[in-house]
Amino acid sequence: MRLTFALAVGPNRETVLSRNEEAKARRGHFSPFRAEGRVIDPMTESRDDLREAQRRGPRDGEGRLIAVVGPSGAGKDTLMDAARAARPDLYFARRVITRPSEAGGEDYDGVTDFEFARRLERDEFAFHWRAHGLGYGVLAEIDDVLASGRDVVFNGSRAALPGIAARYPNLRVVLVTAPNSVLAERLARRGRESRAEIEARLSRSKFETPEGAVVVMNDGSLEDGVARFLNAISPGRKRAFSRGRVV
Repeated sequence: MRLTFALAVGPNRETVLSRNEEAKARRGHFSPFRAEGRVIDPMTESRDDLREAQRRGPRDGEGRLIAVVGPSGAGKDTLMDAARAARPDLYFARRVITRPSEAGGEDYDGVTDFEFARRLERDEFAFHWRAHGLGYGVLAEIDDVLASGRDVVFNGSRAALPGIAARYPNLRVVLVTAPNSVLAERLARRGRESRAEIEARLSRSKFETPEGAVVVMNDGSLEDGVARFLNAISPGRKRAFSRGRVV
């Protein structure tokens, strides 16, 4: 069973609705998302409904799904790359994104909107969402990886977390963040925006901590950040979506 879902948000906010699904919604044939055979709509149902879906728990021997979220400049990709080298037992899901592959940043599969829609129709995604005008998808192959008992880590979106948690009740959420002064300095080193633009963007964007996330404060050395990140995704830690904590 694959997951599709929608979230009601305002203009210029993250959405979790593909163009293909937007067309279906206009025709009245779209079900926001399904979990264990029932439709859950985050536009009308409460957080308690999502928590109830989570309480079903993972199957015995199943791996954990770990979502890594955080603001721009927090160092998510850097920490994930280091964790990939340190923990070859983990499976790092490669995302499919509707932008050119040469755009830089993380290692991903760049596709056109048309190809993304085709993959969606072929049921190739375990889940997908839209953010900042782009489509993001995580391939359905992660279900086989999880079934084998191996943990899966992916670069996620906070807007998509409730729907993903309903489908994957053992979801662990790790928020990588840093003080605004550190974020501003890192964004400035990228050379894509002026100082004024960076300050304006940081003042506009309020990255709220997802409920129950383990927070990794990545404001020091790379070694410290990697150690904190590895601790946050360690098998011995309880499910992050149940209780928040800073590491």
